[in-house]
Amino acid sequence: MIIQRKYKEFAKELDKKKSGVFPVSAQVELTYRCPFDCIHCYSKNIHQRELTTEQWKKIFDELFSAGTIYLTITGGDPFVRDDFWDLYSYVKAKGFLVTLFSSGYLFDDEVIAGLKKNLPVLVEITLNSLKCDKFDKISGVPGSFVQVKENIENCINNNIPLVLKTIGMTENKDEILDIKEYVCSLLGPGKFKFDSFLIPRLDGDTGVCKYRLNAEDIADIENSDPDMLAQRQKEFAEHKNLMRDSVYKYHCNSWFRQAYITPSGYLRFCHLSDKFSYDLKEYKFADVFYGRVAEILEQKHEQNFKCLECELKEFCNYCPARAFLETGSEEKPVEYYCELALTRKERHEKIKNL
Repeated sequence: MIIQRKYKEFAKELDKKKSGVFPVSAQVELTYRCPFDCIHCYSKNIHQRELTTEQWKKIFDELFSAGTIYLTITGGDPFVRDDFWDLYSYVKAKGFLVTLFSSGYLFDDEVIAGLKKNLPVLVEITLNSLKCDKFDKISGVPGSFVQVKENIENCINNNIPLVLKTIGMTENKDEILDIKEYVCSLLGPGKFKFDSFLIPRLDGDTGVCKYRLNAEDIADIENSDPDMLAQRQKEFAEHKNLMRDSVYKYHCNSWFRQAYITPSGYLRFCHLSDKFSYDLKEYKFADVFYGRVAEILEQKHEQNFKCLECELKEFCNYCPARAFLETGSEEKPVEYYCELALTRKERHEKIKNL
């Protein structure tokens, strides 16, 4: 008797069976271009010569051959590319489980029809305010709120799988829970994501940090909603379990299980860093992914690195790539993360002792 199963279920089981270094997922940034000019965007003002359609297809072939299952297509906004549908159809036909990140601004009837005909696993759209003036101020495009809201509703009416994400900042801090409630009313539970802090731009501009929420604001938001609190506590536990020996510089699962590819075709171990960056127009994906792993994983901290023995590590958002964007050094503590980690630890212990 042949048992039929959904490909998504099969992929999850396959993922669990894989161990060690394996490119289970890949995030590809087709472009840094976007119809928005968001005040918080980390890739703003970054201009790169983008890969051609055929160059992207070659990379997708190599990812497929290497065993990649999950493919996230993002930008910028990938829908600005004239060849988006050609590329999207190509990766879907190969069998990737595809997630799309987009502003949602370009979702006209043609886009909706295309997605409905060939559904992705998920479409993630950023919804940073429920107020027209605030949304438009954040996006930098007058009239964008009305358009995106209409497009979201059109997606729902056409059964396109959605998740809506909000990035916390000074402009919308009083709306976060209202946005979550609105999203749950539209999509049901588990379809809202909250990104709690901002990072400097890839070009070194730290001006975006002026829009950051302070540690108390973030903790207040996270702890005032049971779903968000449960998610944060789960992340703390997972973070603690995944941590390598503190002497090693890199602790996240970048390069172990994920690949990041820029619009110009550079494979990076992290989307925020150009360290260990290789041009896939010159190198084969598998050669680089597997051939350079040891070089990255064996990198160690300097002995005088202040964070080595910090008791707040499991609550901290510090990482070498973020630290470099913030301070110009991979091994310099970021005061903002220190404050946030301490506040989270105090709140976590208070709740734990109730």
